[in-house]
Amino acid sequence: MHPSRHRYARLLLALGVLAALLVGCRTEREAAEVVRRQRPEAGAPRAFMMGFTDTPAALTPEAYTATFDLASNYGEVILVQRAVAWADFVPGAKVSDGLREQTVRARQAASERGLTLAVAIDPFDPAARGRLQGPPPKYTGKTLADGDLRKAFVADAVFVARTAKPAKDDPTRAQRL
Repeated sequence: MHPSRHRYARLLLALGVLAALLVGCRTEREAAEVVRRQRPEAGAPRAFMMGFTDTPAALTPEAYTATFDLASNYGEVILVQRAVAWADFVPGAKVSDGLREQTVRARQAASERGLTLAVAIDPFDPAARGRLQGPPPKYTGKTLADGDLRKAFVADAVFVARTAKPAKDDPTRAQRL
């Protein structure tokens, strides 16, 4: 791998870890404190839900909270996108308290704001989409063809489904908006 790509990949990984730590360490405001603006309504209700990602303007707890507030003021869905937490799901590992807390907080923040939570778990490196992002050293260079990594990816998805309880497909929801 070219040294500059390696540095870029490390930088992205470091930013991802920092974002995860900030999310896990932030304190959530009381539900009553969430300020929702009155949305103007004109014309027929739209046949779709409007959504935003949870990417904050800055890597601070306040900016992350502001992102959820912004999403609730202009839309109905928030997308939380993260890499696979390989180290928490490979054989012999256990889910970290930090990952569990981060996942529960995202669910709570969405719920407090009346947002539908959608979660995307992306296994691939953004700098090289054919390569897995951040697998444990033992699995470096391996792909999803590796049984342990494939099982870890599925286990992470099951964890999210059980812990975050993201939105289920409800074709009538957009009609009710």
